[in-house]
Amino acid sequence: MSSCRELISKLSKCKHIVIVHHWDSDGISSAALLSRIFNDRELSFLVPKIGLYSANAIDLGNLAPSKNTIIILLDYGLPPDEVIRLRRMVDSEVAVIDHHVNEALGRLFCNPIALGCPEDDYPSTTWVLKEILDVSGHEDLVALGVIGDVGRFIRSYEISSWVNDVCSKYGLTINDLIKASGIIDTCYRLIDYKCIDYAREVLTSKSVREVLRSRRLLGKYLRLREEIAKALNNAEVTDVDRVIKLFRVNSDSYITSCIGRELARKFKDKVIVLCHEVRKLGMSYIYVRSHKYILRHVLQGLKSKGLKVGGKDRVLVITCRNNRCDELDTLLRTLKLYLE
Repeated sequence: MSSCRELISKLSKCKHIVIVHHWDSDGISSAALLSRIFNDRELSFLVPKIGLYSANAIDLGNLAPSKNTIIILLDYGLPPDEVIRLRRMVDSEVAVIDHHVNEALGRLFCNPIALGCPEDDYPSTTWVLKEILDVSGHEDLVALGVIGDVGRFIRSYEISSWVNDVCSKYGLTINDLIKASGIIDTCYRLIDYKCIDYAREVLTSKSVREVLRSRRLLGKYLRLREEIAKALNNAEVTDVDRVIKLFRVNSDSYITSCIGRELARKFKDKVIVLCHEVRKLGMSYIYVRSHKYILRHVLQGLKSKGLKVGGKDRVLVITCRNNRCDELDTLLRTLKLYLE
């Protein structure tokens, strides 16, 4: 973890920090956490193009690089070659703080999972920040990021007692954190960047409780629930074999992971494969999730075949090269190989 210590030392000397954060509740909570801790610095925030994981997805057009600026890729599981490409594109230093399965990159790189730590020990990027920074007074944001990534499965994690203690301290419940996470995630699912910025500002200047009270955010949340229900009702399903169930949905919104999680909860002893064309993004994805099976070797196998894929032990997402999702056949063959 020496690279994490080096990164923190670097941050303490920088006047301008550019935070490029993921669009989900863990990424937004992590950005708000850094905003609170480094409130004496000049901070800028960028959200990559939703659904894309590449250097080109980050709009650095208005950034004025300098020796006193550092760019942090926060909870944004950018492939190593794309991180290297981004470092070549800018004059500022580029650092990574993350918890997704990836390859280590050396200096200014803080990802305990990539550095060999067990995935369950670092369930969120907010938890990584907790381990390397003083988060006293901001533990609610840490807990929100954790719940955003693991949900109700927090009960199976060793840190569940810590999360419960935080809930007691801040007058929250696990259900409050689950709902707040869902409300915040509404922003990216509706592909609403202004909503993402607003949610981050609420967490930075107010609290998790204020997310639950926000009429602006709650209105979007209710609209999204209707769209998810419609997509689930219209999903086409195929039993590939005794383990794999294949679903196809169409929606204008980026609700891939939400639908995938619902299906995985319904079919806990299966591997769920979801093909989703997000028309508003002009992109298609294949989402794979399982409560029963570990998918790490599948993820590694797909990466070795050159697919654009990211994920963790029980979930992976393929970004398709076209709306036909030609990668589906390769995925199904790889799943069958590793699940035999």
